Amino acid sequence: MVAIQPTTKLHKLPVLSFSTTWYPNEVVSVDAAFVPQPSDSLFPVDYAESLHQALTFPVTYSSLDSKIDTFITGGKINIRSSAVDASISYLYDFDKYYTPVIADTFAITLERKRLHRFGIDAKTTIDRFGLWAEACYSLSGNQNESDYTERLSKLDYTVGIDFNYGINDCCYLNIQYTGSIVPDYDSSANTYLFSDKRYFEKALLYSVGGINEGILQGLTWSAQWNIANSFIVPSISGSYSFPFIYDDSVKKRFGSLVLKPSIDFMPFDSFHLTAGAILAYSLVQEDGQDITLDTTSGAGVYTPQNHLFLTVSYKWNFSLTK
Repeated sequence: MVAIQPTTKLHKLPVLSFSTTWYPNEVVSVDAAFVPQPSDSLFPVDYAESLHQALTFPVTYSSLDSKIDTFITGGKINIRSSAVDASISYLYDFDKYYTPVIADTFAITLERKRLHRFGIDAKTTIDRFGLWAEACYSLSGNQNESDYTERLSKLDYTVGIDFNYGINDCCYLNIQYTGSIVPDYDSSANTYLFSDKRYFEKALLYSVGGINEGILQGLTWSAQWNIANSFIVPSISGSYSFPFIYDDSVKKRFGSLVLKPSIDFMPFDSFHLTAGAILAYSLVQEDGQDITLDTTSGAGVYTPQNHLFLTVSYKWNFSLTK
């Protein structure tokens, strides 16, 4: 497996966009958006550099600037009622991850392929509980599981609940069950010869996109406790995901865990002192070996960047009345 390592350069890229909303009545609204020229991928990985170091093959990017059909557009129909809010949506999009296109000379070009995304979501409240469910089917141009030149379509979904509890609802809990499914995902071992470019197509196609299993299930959570009128606010958020249907001929994977514990002190109004940590781990077990940390896949690629943090902030409101 090729290790794709994240960089430490995180930045925002501006993008020009147009959007509009139409309200035909009090129940229905229609949103539309258009992006004439999307930005490059924001994922903090230099894939070309990582792949070149691992494979020594020449690796280049195919920039969206060189394409004529580069726009992104989509729409959403929203329906609101006293019982439930729901929407359906469509997005003519680009994959946020690159697809490696391998020439017969083994030169690799990284391209962002087109995707058709179909979404649906619904949310409601029952007593103090907020409930929601959402799903997105990303339709690619590949429907053949034996074709490694483009990733297969993928279904992502989430079901969640949140609520406040305690004295004066001072505490908050959010829990979500998440999942993704790649139908017909090929989890068999890579038996192609090293001299066959299909070996590298299969090895890189999904790993470059962070997909290494047919099914990925997980939980995310966020909890917060306001103590002494927000003088002290401990919180913890995190996620755990576990893979199914993957090539376990070399190693077994025991999932990925991401944690962000923190505690916020407010010694006086508007002044905050926050300390915490951001931690990411993945566990694997190779044949005949003990369970160890994996820094080549899942959340494990971020393990070397685990760190503690301390922030100091002051917020104030200012108003001028004549």
